[in-house]
Amino acid sequence: MRLASVVLALWYWLAIIGPARATGIETALFAVGTWYAGLGVAGQLLVQVGVSLALSAASYGLSYLIGGAGKRQQGAQQDTQGTSLPEFDALLETCRAYGTITTAGAVFFHKTIANSGSSGPDRWVFGLALSEGICDSLVSVSINGAECFFGPAVGGIQDAVTSPWFDGSIAYMRASFRSGTDTQGVDPIIAARFPTPPDEFYPGDATRTTKWAAFYQRGICTLVLDMDFGNSADHHAELWGVSYPQLLVRVRGLRLYDRTDPAQDPDDATTWTWTDTATVVIEDYLVDDLGGQVDRDAVADGAATESIAIDREYIPTLDGSEQRGRINGMVYSSESPIAVLGDMLQMNRGMLIATEGQYVIRSDRAAAAVATIHKGQWRDQISSTNEPDTRSLIDGVVAQFYPASRYGQSAETAYPAEALDSPSAERVTFKYCDSAPAAQRLGFAMMEENAVGRTVSGVFDISVLVASGKANRQIEVGDVVNWDAPAPYDDMNGLYRVDALSINSDFSVSLSLTGTSADVIEGWSTDLETPLEAAA
Repeated sequence: MRLASVVLALWYWLAIIGPARATGIETALFAVGTWYAGLGVAGQLLVQVGVSLALSAASYGLSYLIGGAGKRQQGAQQDTQGTSLPEFDALLETCRAYGTITTAGAVFFHKTIANSGSSGPDRWVFGLALSEGICDSLVSVSINGAECFFGPAVGGIQDAVTSPWFDGSIAYMRASFRSGTDTQGVDPIIAARFPTPPDEFYPGDATRTTKWAAFYQRGICTLVLDMDFGNSADHHAELWGVSYPQLLVRVRGLRLYDRTDPAQDPDDATTWTWTDTATVVIEDYLVDDLGGQVDRDAVADGAATESIAIDREYIPTLDGSEQRGRINGMVYSSESPIAVLGDMLQMNRGMLIATEGQYVIRSDRAAAAVATIHKGQWRDQISSTNEPDTRSLIDGVVAQFYPASRYGQSAETAYPAEALDSPSAERVTFKYCDSAPAAQRLGFAMMEENAVGRTVSGVFDISVLVASGKANRQIEVGDVVNWDAPAPYDDMNGLYRVDALSINSDFSVSLSLTGTSADVIEGWSTDLETPLEAAA
């Protein structure tokens, strides 16, 4: 019944906008909703009881049904001036780096240099494309697992300051980081080392010098490394190992438009700043060509502003504090926007709702009821479940997360800690989480919400929409309501979150509700946190 209400909401939305005006994101939303409804009774029971804990990170609403018409490997790599070496001119997957991430990058330049009279190569110049868009800064480069840091840029080039790549006087590795603006020039290391194009570039092309001068990778954040082979075989092994070195780059990723900063212009990316705030990241992906391709003007300002403030609340941890809602990770063009947005919304337990021609991003917030629903508002059959005993069989959450210092390697933590060894624990993956405390806190919230074990769906009088304490005085998806029913229905009483809402042709209202409690958000404390060393 609950999922049928979701589909009613989708039908209602498409009926308002009309099929001709429906974007890819709305069409996908409707299609996924119809698929869920088609599961039948057994499928619905599975979703409500068996999977609901995993989905409750985003309150199990339209947040997990949202979709998009993102780009899919549209024929070639990003439109950049210049070309890669022949051995690297296969399609490069487009990606966006959010927050702080570690990446191997995509090779766009690879060339060795021999000094005059040398019998072998003396330097190695290696270029990596890291992300589309304007990124913030280079953090470090890891060589075979050892991290190297760099000094301030001089002429766009930074010298290594970490041993053995800096011996106190000589830097054996230099880096040039270009943020990815639309106006960036040629990389300074490549320009200095190769004033004319190498022989393998543009063979037989009479315009090769002009093309080489326009080797910009504009709109792509890049890192070029200039690496000295060393003074001897032993020195070379100390710097780079005995075989091909493994290079990983840690970077503060994209600068994003933050609607709460009046100094930023949504149409001028050079005014944007770095952030890993979940709502800001979700909005960026929602409007980007790689994701939802939604007009920024269609993103509801008030809800996004409120959610940004909630995401930026500081939560105490055993090591200090961290913001409540953060997203750190890489998004690729081959990924489904439906899946990406679902994973992102886990990080602030958020909802993404298409309503009245706008997209509303709502971060989860404390469970304060904005209205009370009573029996006098019932207009048709009411369906409910109340299964705390069944849900209590899940005795913990084991969470997989991805520390920013690692490349493609997950770590594992749990709430409570003993759940790591429990076969009854729910296994979840927080793809964009880089923090053990955050993973444990999200697991705790899922456990608390799951333990309530109540759902209600049905048809109500339109007066049920009236809310107090809200500027628009209307209940919306994501709001919390109080259910107050007399005996013999009083076992249903308590707080519920609105998962789906639609207005029917007879002006009745279909609602789908999931039980919640104040402890979901407010019950977490450092007393419940387990140090990663003990939890991993």
